[in-house]
Amino acid sequence: MAKGPVAHGWPDQRWTLARIKTLIGRRFHKSMTISGISQMLRSHGWSHPFRPVVPPTAMRQPSPAG
Repeated sequence: MAKGPVAHGWPDQRWTLARIKTLIGRRFHKSMTISGISQMLRSHGWSHPFRPVVPPTAMRQPSPAG
């Protein structure tokens, strides 16, 4: 994983749980669930960046008071 997703054939530098699952299958011929992979990564100190979820209504600009 240290080489990045592009080195393993994906078009961008984003690791997803689905991609990690595929990589584990390719490298170790083992199958894991997405939740199992998530738990394993957390137990080894891996984390992911959090992006705030903004509902579409919060993105609208208020109309000027007039």
